[in-house]
Amino acid sequence: YTYGSYSRIGNDKYAPSRFSASASVRNVVTDSSVVELLNEIDRIAKEPVSERELKNTKAKYVGNFVLALERPSTIARYALNIETEGLPKDFYKTYLEKINAITIEDVQAASQKYFSVDNARIVVAGKGSEVLDNLEKVSFKGKEVPVFYFDKYANKSEKPDYTAAVPEGVTVQSILDKYFEAIGGKDKVAQVNSLKLVFEGAAMGATIKIEEKRTKDKFAQISFMNGNAMGGIVAKGGELFAKQGANNVPLPPDMQKDLLNSLGIFAEQRIAANPAAKVAGTEMVDGKEAIKIEVPGTVVQATYFYDVETGLKVKEASSTTMNGQTQNQETILKDYSEVDGIKFPSVRVSALGPQMVEFKLIEAVVNVEVTDADFE
Repeated sequence: YTYGSYSRIGNDKYAPSRFSASASVRNVVTDSSVVELLNEIDRIAKEPVSERELKNTKAKYVGNFVLALERPSTIARYALNIETEGLPKDFYKTYLEKINAITIEDVQAASQKYFSVDNARIVVAGKGSEVLDNLEKVSFKGKEVPVFYFDKYANKSEKPDYTAAVPEGVTVQSILDKYFEAIGGKDKVAQVNSLKLVFEGAAMGATIKIEEKRTKDKFAQISFMNGNAMGGIVAKGGELFAKQGANNVPLPPDMQKDLLNSLGIFAEQRIAANPAAKVAGTEMVDGKEAIKIEVPGTVVQATYFYDVETGLKVKEASSTTMNGQTQNQETILKDYSEVDGIKFPSVRVSALGPQMVEFKLIEAVVNVEVTDADFE
């Protein structure tokens, strides 16, 4: 299900320690991944390690111990440990002897004592509407695994309702029509042949600038850090590639197909022509009710959120899955301002690594002059 599943075990003399295992997987295999993790933990407790596994593990401990002795600070730390932890005076002198004396039976006894799936707590964070139905059906060793719900502050909550009723008569087209009216009207939007938007924010001690140029059939987004181009995405002639310095690297065909569904001057123009787009209920965004349009894809699943009251787009979200890895991205859009009769969000808030970054609109040009060189 993934190339990135990891586990670790802690140690603490004064408090209980935890064993944890984690993985990032596609929504569709979340339930299967939970069962597989439980199976692996159960194996730790019930299946003896092999002679080879024990030998390799001992070699690792012995090697680390010997290498550590080459540092003078290690000797001081060992001496301090003996005094502060109440260890026998010969603890480190006999350390390797103790390691080599460990048997398969010793490992099995320890694993049976400390590893039990009955004490496990499984935490799933993701798009509930896509994973919950199958998670509620998960069973292990013939027993149903109970599911509990928590909000983003870890407070226990009720089961979320992902079937929030869509008002009668609301369709993808009606949502998009209201959006176009909200930003300036269909006639005004139809007069836009090209567009340039520049957003700027600060992160990790650097100034980040994102410059976009759009036409009906071309797109370029280049990111700059402290004035230096870092890379971007360019689409033209039905092809889409990543720009890395002077190199253009084609994206995988399925990803190209999905991303091209949202390009153009306004993403909504492509969405309106996409028969796969669907209304997916409502959700609260910054305390206001928003109605969702989902655009499914093979690699990239996109969701767009529109304020029920104003019709303005307030959020974009995407989930990209490749090679068993899933990356989620969300952007909050707010504080719309008018430029040449068209409203644009003057603030975008999105994650850059572990940090949430606020990007402010510093330039917007409607019907900007563009050349082929802008999309090279």
